[in-house]
Amino acid sequence: MDPRIIRRRARQRFNKALATGRVKRATKCELCQSQTRLHAHHSDYSQPFSVQWLCLGCHGVIHPRPRLPKAEILPNIARIDIRELRRNLGLSQERFARVIGCAIGTVRYWEAGHRPRMAEHVQAIHDTYALLPLNSN
Repeated sequence: MDPRIIRRRARQRFNKALATGRVKRATKCELCQSQTRLHAHHSDYSQPFSVQWLCLGCHGVIHPRPRLPKAEILPNIARIDIRELRRNLGLSQERFARVIGCAIGTVRYWEAGHRPRMAEHVQAIHDTYALLPLNSN
């Protein structure tokens, strides 16, 4: 089964249990004891009710997001026409989404004129764009 579906189902079951009171929200981060807004971290989605309560900072340490040099990549992505890039590569929206590592709906959103925001998607598009013969350095 697709890991995204497993993750979504675990989160749905957990959120429903939290809303109905079967699961109680902790009052402190389990790592730093901070009392700021807490997030439920699943280390194993096959056990949806087994979570670690973490503050945003500690949760970010466990799930770091890659940072890109904005001056080099982000301005260039605005000039890339995602639909044209995909067509020049001879890919369907579905195949392009798999290459980039996102949902097909995300590709449709980009092709409607919205800019990619997640760093890993921007990097993947940038790397894919560099594959075109006209854009090789």
